[in-house]
Order: sequence, then C-alpha cells, then structure tokens
Amino acid sequence: MHLIRCLASFTFFLAVSGLAHAIDIPFFSDKLKYEVVVEDNEKLKSLVEDELDRQRDENLTLKQYTNPVKIARYEKDIIQRLLRSQGYYAGAVEYRLKEDDKGVTYLLTPGPLYKVQKITFDVPDGFKMPRASTWPLREGRALVASNVLDTQDALKRYIQENACFYEVKLSYVAEVNHADHSATVVYRMEPSPSVNFGEITVSGLTSVEEEYLRSKLGYEPGQCFNRARVDQARLNLLKTNLIARIETNIAQPENGRVDTSFSLQERNHRTRKAGIGYSTDEGIGLSLGWEHRNILGAGEKIEVGGRVSQVRRTVEGELTLPNFFRDDQSAILNGDLTKKELDAYDSLSAQTSLTIKRQFTDILSGSIGAQLKYSEVTDEGVTDEFGLVSFPFTLKLDTTDNLLDPRKGFILTAGVQPYIDTLETSRRFVKTTFSASTYLTADSFYWEPTLALRAATGTISGQSTDDIPADERFYVGGGGSVRGYPYQSLSRITGDDPFGGSSFNEVSVETRFRFSESWGAVLFVDGGFAFDDANLQPGEELKWGTGIGLRYFTFFAPIRFDVGVPLSPRDEVDDNFQLYISIGQAF
Repeated sequence: MHLIRCLASFTFFLAVSGLAHAIDIPFFSDKLKYEVVVEDNEKLKSLVEDELDRQRDENLTLKQYTNPVKIARYEKDIIQRLLRSQGYYAGAVEYRLKEDDKGVTYLLTPGPLYKVQKITFDVPDGFKMPRASTWPLREGRALVASNVLDTQDALKRYIQENACFYEVKLSYVAEVNHADHSATVVYRMEPSPSVNFGEITVSGLTSVEEEYLRSKLGYEPGQCFNRARVDQARLNLLKTNLIARIETNIAQPENGRVDTSFSLQERNHRTRKAGIGYSTDEGIGLSLGWEHRNILGAGEKIEVGGRVSQVRRTVEGELTLPNFFRDDQSAILNGDLTKKELDAYDSLSAQTSLTIKRQFTDILSGSIGAQLKYSEVTDEGVTDEFGLVSFPFTLKLDTTDNLLDPRKGFILTAGVQPYIDTLETSRRFVKTTFSASTYLTADSFYWEPTLALRAATGTISGQSTDDIPADERFYVGGGGSVRGYPYQSLSRITGDDPFGGSSFNEVSVETRFRFSESWGAVLFVDGGFAFDDANLQPGEELKWGTGIGLRYFTFFAPIRFDVGVPLSPRDEVDDNFQLYISIGQAF
C-alpha cells in the first residue's frame, strides 16, 4: 500500500509539472489563442499547429511582439513557409482577428501538391550511382524540403564512402513548374581529383610510442582517401586518453596522393585521486589513489589505491594492457587485500584476477577471466578458510548518454561465475546475476524530469545457503541497493545479524528533477530482499524503502545527498532513516 501511494504521488507530480509547463506561455496562453482551418487535410493542420506551438515556445522575436496584428502577420509568414516546405507552392494563407483581439483564425488554402518529376545527379564520370528508390527524395512524390536536404546529405555520405575524391562539395537546384505543378531537382558535385593517402606524419610525442598511436589511425599510405577517416583517426587518438591537443593537416594532392599530418600534445599521464563519502550504516569513507596512463609507453595503465570506512579497509592495484592481441580488446590484471567488519560476517581476503575484456560494438562489451581468492571468514562465531577459484563471464549492453548521470538509454548486464573451493573440492557453486536499468527524460517538460528504473536478480546454485561462504552470499540493503535500510541487512536474521541468501530481487523507481544548472532533486522508491531459496518464486515478499534526495551538479558528475526511510521497519533492526552522500547517481 505504501508503494502504491508513493508511485501515485510520482505520477501526480509529473502530470502537474508537465501541465504547468504546457500552459506557461506568458503572453500567448491568455491573450492570443489561435485556430487553424484547412479543409480535408488533418495531417497538414496538425503540422501547422505543431509548428506554431514550437515557434511560440522557442522564437525569441515572436515572443517580443505584443500587438495582435504583428503577431498574426509574423505567424502567417511562418505558415506560408511551412506550406512551401511541404510541397504546397501555390498555397495561400489568410488571418482573421477576433473582435476582442484575443484570438486569431488562420485560413489555409493549400492548393495542389507539387510533385517531383525528375531527379538528376551530376557527378564525375565513372562514378556509379545507386537506384533512385533508395533516396529520401523520389520521383512521383511530393517536393518536401526536408527530403531534398536529407537526400543531399545521404548522397554526400555515399560518395565519401564509395569514392576517393579529394573533396566532396555538393549543391542542388530545384525548379518548380507552376503550369503542371511539378518540379525537377538537380544535385551537382564540383569536380575533384580521385586520390589515395600518402605519407602520414605524427609529431610532438615525448613519452608515448609512435607505433602505438599509428595503430590507432585506422588507415595507411596507398589506401583510398577519405576525409571522414582522418576525422575518425583524430577521434581515435583522443580516445586513448593520452593526448590533450591535436592539430590535423591535410595537404594538397600531389601525384595522386595526399599527405596527412598529426601534431600532438601529450596529456599529463599521472593523476592523484582522493574521495570522501558518507552513509549512516558505513560511516565516513575515504579513498586515495594514483594512476599512470602510459606506464610502458603504449597506453598501459596502472592504478593503485586504498579505501577506508567504518566497516572495511582495502588496498588494491590494477594494470590494464590495451590492444591485447586485438584493437578492441584489453587485459586487466587486478589484486587486492580487504578486511571487512560487517554485521553479517567478518573477513580478511586476498584476491587476484586476470580479465580479458572486449568491446564488440559501441554499446556491447563482454569479459571473461579467472580469479583466485583466499579468505578467512568469521560467521556466527565460527572462522573458516576458503580458497576459491572462479571464472567470471559478463555481457553488457549500454546505450546511456552519461556514465555518472544518465538521462537517456538503457543498460542490460548479465553475469555467470562458477566457483570451486580448492581447500574443499566438494564445495562448488555457480553465481548468476542479471540487471537492467532504463532512463527516460522529458526535455521539454518543466524541470526536465528523468524517470529512472532499475531491476536486478540473481541466484547461487549448487550449494545450500549455509554451505556458501558468507562473503559470497547475496546481500541487499544500503545506498546502492534498497535505501532506508542498513547496509546488507535485508535477508534472514540469525541472532542479531543478517545471514545473506542464495537469491535476491531488487527494484528501484526514481524520478529526477533539475531546477537549474547546479541543483536538482529526486524522489525514489526501492525494494528488495535476499532469500534462502535459490529458486526464485514470483511474488516473494520484498522490503520497501522510500525517500528524497538533493543533487548538486558539478562539471563532471552530480553529488548526491539522499535520505531513505524504511516503509516496513523491523524492531531493533532498522533506524528511522538512512543518509547517503556520494558522487554520481544511485544507479
């Protein structure tokens, strides 16, 4: 019931915010309402209404007018241009102001729809054009301005991708015949020589290996010249995170070849890092770190650091080797020493792993690896030793627009990790997890609300919960899980301590608002629990928390301040609220 009330509040708040924005037009909303009249053409009427709404919302010149006659004349010209852009070149527009000067009616007479009779492509001899049916602008269809421009852009891309011209400069001429309501369109490319790439020069390096950067360019001497490939090469160099500035020069053609040069300025490859955070259940957390992004001269990165909080202390190091046998693949060697003092268990562990990560596409990545972990775990007063060898495998699909403050897109992550205990080989189990999150932002609404949704689930099969090492069980609760409840507390309670589970479910609904460039707020509901049974059953009871948060937006990420309240507090277990302070959104 608490959840339903919270979700209803979210929905009402969004609706009110959107409605307020929709009517918040300082002059037009109450002084000059409009009506569009056009016979038998609802599609055109809708286009005109949408364009008038957009212009009234965005056009600063139009917003300055207060005289109804000037407004009507200005909007009449807007409608006239829109008619021509849709192929109505003989259309007419009249306006009639109402007697109280608080309304205007636009009377549209579109006239005949002008259609494309012929499309001609004037390109260099020998260049083969694809069938005209593949272009946005087609013969026999309306002469729509956006289709004319889209065809020009598509034609330019096609020529650049399928020819070696030094320059691709396109123009078009559209001629209208009012006698038969037809049009002819000619696309013309200026003459340009066909050339190949020549010598490639890279200069300005002090510590980065030139051969490594050349491998990132993506083209070689003798290949077909393409300016887009030079732009992509520049982007590839910046993506190495080793270069601060690039000056690119494309020489004039000489003997059928074009030399290119890249003048580079390296970044400072060393960075010191420090961080601080706070949550009610973990207390103050401090972190220190150092990294070198070019330790061996070819983009190899080494990171060392430590984190200290009320419940854990960690020292770790990581070496990343880019281009590991493939340009889209890296090898990551990691090691850490961690001590935890939690309500659920105490542990001291040493871990090392080797992971091979591959970026299959811009949005799809995967990894496979091997991990060795030795731990001493004290659970319910009994200390056990474990020597776990595991082989983690993950897949991730990520279309979001920002790592620390996503506003659009989604993330899907799946992981499988089989374990075997080398100190007791009969102990074998497999951990499987899946998570999904999506982000929807209404940019045109007041405060630009973002609806963020997240769900996660997981199971451990092969052993009962009692036989799974306590530091490998699933735990739910805390700042990155279910806010409002103590860290890792949402599972079976044994004595006074959480026991963990063989499966878990989590779900979060968060609405984010941005009041200004620097400040924002969130409303959230989280739910979750870790269960003894590895076989999840629909309708398993979750614990729910809700709360509010404040966001301060810096140039790199938001700083979050969240207050979570348990909706089903447990006696002598849960506090009245939990406070969380950290960098980045909750998910």
